[in-house]
Amino acid sequence: GVNANGSAQVNVESGGLIKGVTGAVKNTAQGVGHAAQHVGHAAVDTGINTTQKTVGVATNVSSQVINKTGEAVKNTRDYTLDKANDGKKFTADQKANIKKRIEEKQTKSKALNLNAETNLNTQVNGKTSSLNAKTGLNADRKNLQTGANVGVKVLGVNANVNTNAKVGTN
Repeated sequence: GVNANGSAQVNVESGGLIKGVTGAVKNTAQGVGHAAQHVGHAAVDTGINTTQKTVGVATNVSSQVINKTGEAVKNTRDYTLDKANDGKKFTADQKANIKKRIEEKQTKSKALNLNAETNLNTQVNGKTSSLNAKTGLNADRKNLQTGANVGVKVLGVNANVNTNAKVGTN
């Protein structure tokens, strides 16, 4: 199975700081009997609206996980030549179809190693605060994490956003 979940939490205290944490964790496990597995993307959006002031945090995580397992056609004495050829043709067609699907997915995501950077500048009461969020994903790692923190002085607001997405492939 493939699990993807993201969470975002933003807290604003009266006369205090806005604290926002955005995270996405993706765990992958190889399935048995599958030639290819694909995970789309998990997006986490967090927004805070105060009177005439807006602070927004957005983190988009996109990754592609491909697991290929070898396929073998076993021929015993009971199989006829026609059945063996049918099996080989079926295997070849399946591999060609999988290769085509993988190429289509790769064109969309451009690369397996993705880097995303988000910059946010907000002006509150004449003071400027900035947010820098960096996300780095490596396809060879099983645990992918991203985080963002932002601090802005405003009046009391509390906002919590949690997003969970699960993609199962068995």
